[in-house]
Amino acid sequence: MKNKGQTKRITAALCTAVILFSSASCNLSIPKDQDGSLVVIPLTTLESTAAGNAVEPEPTEATTAEPLEAPPAMPEPQYPNVLTGELEILDASNLLPLAVVVDNCSAALESQSGILESDVLYETLVAPGVTRFLSIYADYRTTGVISNLRSARASDLKIAAQYGAVLACNGYHSSSDSENDFLSVRSALGNSAYINTMREPAWTSESSELLGTIRRFDGSGRSDISYETLLTPEAIEYVLASQKYSEFTKSGGTFEGEVKNAPVFSDQPIAGKGAERVTLTFTASGGDTALVKSVSFGYNEESGKYARYEGFRPHTDSETGEQLEFSNVLALLTDVKYVDGDSDENP
Repeated sequence: MKNKGQTKRITAALCTAVILFSSASCNLSIPKDQDGSLVVIPLTTLESTAAGNAVEPEPTEATTAEPLEAPPAMPEPQYPNVLTGELEILDASNLLPLAVVVDNCSAALESQSGILESDVLYETLVAPGVTRFLSIYADYRTTGVISNLRSARASDLKIAAQYGAVLACNGYHSSSDSENDFLSVRSALGNSAYINTMREPAWTSESSELLGTIRRFDGSGRSDISYETLLTPEAIEYVLASQKYSEFTKSGGTFEGEVKNAPVFSDQPIAGKGAERVTLTFTASGGDTALVKSVSFGYNEESGKYARYEGFRPHTDSETGEQLEFSNVLALLTDVKYVDGDSDENP
């Protein structure tokens, strides 16, 4: 888990089709006798003599409390994060990043988590008026709980491939157009390994929450999907150890390797003008063009970051209650076309 005291810089990038973002406690020790009973130390009053000299009180037996041991010091961050340049405690230079497809429709916000811990965050349009996130983490071991995973698009594969990241998703999107078909693009990219939570046997039990959970909805929850998937570091470790049963490991999947196209960092700021608020509108040609989605980012002078809003509503993490904030916001404009008749894979 991440050190909560450590500030993490998150880079966000947005576009309109492939849209890119980024008390110390006091312990009281009570003296005790050898038999374990408390030792009572009486209060002694000083007696005065006629000469005004004080009479020394007789010493009383009492056990001396041992000095408290100082808590072990936290190790100093010393390893550069390959995606942000921030110093981290764990060395992840030999690990591939993790890229996770996260639901961002309005119904998913109440159980959405893990985005605050991402190092780079992409937001892309997947349907008229609907976006999803691709959360990228330099070190899967420190992610915490990520929810809710949804099916991946071919564009998610392409973005993940730029970093050499392992893509985690809950199914994938099929299309008659080979350029937008998940499996066709995966083949063109060299059959890059990915974790499909629908295919992992470790996640078929409702009781395995520590690993990653697929939960069926009974009608009281969301009605637009059949599954909700959580992803945790424990789940990934289980997959890596399941050489016989995991689709990921059987296909040669691994997190060992060097990051591709790692950003080059500089202390020199990029020239430009300040912006107190940035508003982005997602639209697509074809389909119901009346369905649009607007998000905005307001600059927070206290934190020096941009706070995200879904419309006019602060976008918060369901577990921590913290509003999503980003050190940098990049908007990439691209053409988006709605293709009717495509479907998500549902085994």
